[in-house]
Amino acid sequence: MDLKKDYQNAIEKILLKNEINYKKELLSKVTYNNEEVGKGFLDFLIDNKIVVEIKNGDKFRRANMEQIYNYLKSENKKLGLLINIGAKEIKFKRILSIK
Repeated sequence: MDLKKDYQNAIEKILLKNEINYKKELLSKVTYNNEEVGKGFLDFLIDNKIVVEIKNGDKFRRANMEQIYNYLKSENKKLGLLINIGAKEIKFKRILSIK
């Protein structure tokens, strides 16, 4: 069972109900020295300002933090929200990109 997809769908319903502008599963290219070196799909971009990434697990992992920092950098955004869906609770962490 993929809880991430279920929660992603629930968040999308909330965004639609509240008429909040968003993009879902947005392609994000990672560049180094102006050359594409990778890509990923961020879960949500809210109001063209906030990167939201949803993960399964009880802990904030370094790889997940690095992933959202990369998305913030590649999308030139300053604020991200990392949401961890655990067995007993949902945790979130606000991520700021400081240049």
